[in-house]
Amino acid sequence: MGHNLSANHPNLIRAEPFFDQALGEMQSRYTCDFEQMKKNQQFWNEASENADVYDAYLREGLRP
Repeated sequence: MGHNLSANHPNLIRAEPFFDQALGEMQSRYTCDFEQMKKNQQFWNEASENADVYDAYLREGLRP
């Protein structure tokens, strides 16, 4: 189970909904505060755990 970074850190990652005409569906557009992301240890901890979870999913779930 990963962390929802945009929900946990709305001051760092802003999500805005928009309708994508080409796809005919709702999408999210993200704006990131990269300077503040670099300084936020909680964000880095959660992002690192997400990378590890995704790696395990690929290695142990999809690859076999």
